[in-house]
Amino acid sequence: LPELEKLAHDLFFSNPSNEDLAKDDIKDSMMNNCFGIAQDFKLRCVDWGFKLSDVKQTVYMQHSQEDSQVPFAAAGLTAKLLPNCRFELRAHGEHFSSELLDEFFRTTMSVHQALYNSRHD
Repeated sequence: LPELEKLAHDLFFSNPSNEDLAKDDIKDSMMNNCFGIAQDFKLRCVDWGFKLSDVKQTVYMQHSQEDSQVPFAAAGLTAKLLPNCRFELRAHGEHFSSELLDEFFRTTMSVHQALYNSRHD
């Protein structure tokens, strides 16, 4: 993990501006020697014991074409590997936005939760 922490720091934070260093998401990501990002790297590289095609539950995904951190094509390919994926294309939006996440829960997840509840009451 220490090697992955160094890799995360070198990849993402080798020369941050003072403006970037003042941002909460940058502070959080750099916390504990970039442990969170290193852990993410590790999780991406281990065999989880199943393939995405094995996941039969419905998976709801949303991704923006403007996301500069995860290419839209990668999200689309991931969605195609999940047999019951409901993939929602967003024309605008950042990689992570609390506003978009709140909207996703309000418009997508709450609707499906209500349908599920009505079928199982």
